[in-house]
Amino acid sequence: KNENASMIHALVFDLDGQEIKELRMVMQFMRKGTNIPKATFVVLSGHGLHLYYVLEKPIRATMNNIRKLNKLKEGMTKLIWNRYTSNIDKIQFQYCLQGFRMVGSASKMGKRYPVRAYRFSDEHYTIEELVSWIPKLKEWDEYRIDMTERDTVPKATAKKLWPEWYEYRINQGKSSKWSVKRDLYDWWKGKIIENATYGHRYFCLMCLAIFAIKCDVPEEELKRDALALVPILDKLSDDADPKSRFTEEDALCALHGYRENFKTWGRDKLALVSAIPMPANKRNYLTQREHLEIARGIRDIRMKQKGKSDWREGNGRPIGSGTKEEQIRDWRLANPTGKKIECHRATGITRPTIDKWWNS
Repeated sequence: KNENASMIHALVFDLDGQEIKELRMVMQFMRKGTNIPKATFVVLSGHGLHLYYVLEKPIRATMNNIRKLNKLKEGMTKLIWNRYTSNIDKIQFQYCLQGFRMVGSASKMGKRYPVRAYRFSDEHYTIEELVSWIPKLKEWDEYRIDMTERDTVPKATAKKLWPEWYEYRINQGKSSKWSVKRDLYDWWKGKIIENATYGHRYFCLMCLAIFAIKCDVPEEELKRDALALVPILDKLSDDADPKSRFTEEDALCALHGYRENFKTWGRDKLALVSAIPMPANKRNYLTQREHLEIARGIRDIRMKQKGKSDWREGNGRPIGSGTKEEQIRDWRLANPTGKKIECHRATGITRPTIDKWWNS
C-alpha cells in the first residue's frame, strides 16, 4: 500500500504507444543525451517501455515529498512523451508511487512474454539534475521543484499552529475526508461513457474508485459499475490488435483506487491522469438553486436601477417587426434584383442569417 511506502529509490516513466520507429527514437534521444535524459534501466513491459531513473540517494516518502515529485514527474512526462516517442496523442500521467509489473513476471501478453529489464546506463541522478532537464520557459516553472525545503513539522509545533486539525486528526484519529454527494460519482460514470479514450481506460476506472471512496459508495456497487463499463471501454480497442482489449481483469485492477489514501486527490490530478477535463465549479460552493436565486436577485436590482419593473421589458424582438426570415423575404419582394450585401446594409441583418433565409 502507498501508506506503507518508506523510501523512493527511482522515478519510473511509463511510455506507451511503442512500435519499432518510436522505440528507435527513444533510444536515439537517450544515447545522444538530447530531449530525454539517459535512463538507468529500460524495461519492456509488453506493450510499452518503463524508463527507470535511479536516484543517487533514496528520498523519504513523506506526503510533502510525494507532492513535489509528482509535479516533477508530470513535467518530465510531458518532456519524454511526444509525437516522436509515442504514437498515442494523449499523454498518460501517473503519480510517483504508481505500481508497475515486476521484472520477470508475465506481461500482458502472457507468460511466454515476461517483463524484461535492460541496463541502459550507469547514471544515478539527484533531483536537481532531473529538474535541470525542465525547459527554462515560464509555462514550465511549476515543474521545477525545490527539495531543500523542510518537509516536516514537529507534533508539538503542529498542535500550536493548527489546534483544530490536531484535535480531530491526532487526538480523535478522524479522517479529513470531505462529505461529497453521491451525484458526483454518478456524474463521473457518465463522463467515462462520453469521454474515455484509449490509453486512459484504466485510469478512468481508477478515478471512479476514488470518487466512490469520496462519496461513500459501497465497494460491491463500485465493482458492479466498473464491470458494466468494460464492454463500453473495450470498444475503444484496436480491432487489428487483440492485445489492446480491455478486460474485466483490467477493470478490477483499476479499483485499487478504492483506498482511504486516495481520498485527498483533487480535481486537477483526477483530470490529469484520466485525460478528461473537469472545469472548476463557478458557483462559489453554492448549490445550483442558491446560485440562481442570487443571480436573479442581482438581475432584478439592476433592472430597478434602470427604471424597469421587469427584466423582460425592452428585451426580445420588437412587436410587429417580424422574424428575420419574414424581413428578408419582404425585402426581396420589394427588391427583386437586390443583392445580399444590399439586404445587409438595409436591414442590418447579419450575412449568415441572410444566407440561411435568402431562398426561403
